[in-house]
Amino acid sequence: YLTQLAQVIIETSMRICWRALTEKYGQPQGLASTDIGDSLDEPMNMGFAVIAYGKLGGAELGFSSDLDLVFLFDQPASDSTIFDKDKNNMGRKKSILVSRFYTRFAQKLIHFLSTRTSLGILYEVDMRLRPSGNSGLLVSHIDAFSDYQKESAWTWEHQALCRARAIAGDQSLAVRFKEIRRLTLNSSRDGEKLRQDVVDMRHKMRQELLQKKDGFCDLKQCEGGLVDIEFLAQFLLLANDGSAPENQLNDSQLDGSQLN
Repeated sequence: YLTQLAQVIIETSMRICWRALTEKYGQPQGLASTDIGDSLDEPMNMGFAVIAYGKLGGAELGFSSDLDLVFLFDQPASDSTIFDKDKNNMGRKKSILVSRFYTRFAQKLIHFLSTRTSLGILYEVDMRLRPSGNSGLLVSHIDAFSDYQKESAWTWEHQALCRARAIAGDQSLAVRFKEIRRLTLNSSRDGEKLRQDVVDMRHKMRQELLQKKDGFCDLKQCEGGLVDIEFLAQFLLLANDGSAPENQLNDSQLDGSQLN
């Protein structure tokens, strides 16, 4: 229920932020001229999708969980935004590059979710799982994201991808992400290198996160604990030989919410 609530909040926040930004800058010229309404039943044809990782991606959000998010877009980055000719935009026309538009949209969405008010904040937002981490772009083009997963991503990033899923935004972009994820997780890998990468990352995590107290057992980080089980499941998924069609995982098996 907490996961479902977060998804509704994110989608509603996106609609509010989209209207605010398109009133100021117009919308990417490759999109059909449509208004994003308030109803969750209305499609969000915005060329932008929110990808959930971690506990939100795995549908196990807790009361203190943050949101591990990645933002993707699919419109030509060098295009500019345009205004609807049927609307009076005199005095506030300010077209910008599509790449900058989506970056500002992402910044506004993060601000909307994480600004502290007198009632607290909605969520802490963690963007460190995006391509290239904190040094990477806030929003990635879907083609660049695909290339990164094939050519540059670390093993631990593919482990994180095991629980990733599109939770809000443009449905056509969500379908493209799902296919990239399927191909990535079904890729052939060097079994020994994969094993060593997973073991090394698990040891590093345990050294940093294991809580050591007398009379206390950290069931999450201890040897044989919950994270070990999770890493085993991720290893077995990534060790799957994609060269054999009968061994390839299907969409239901790759559903991040089913991995836990």
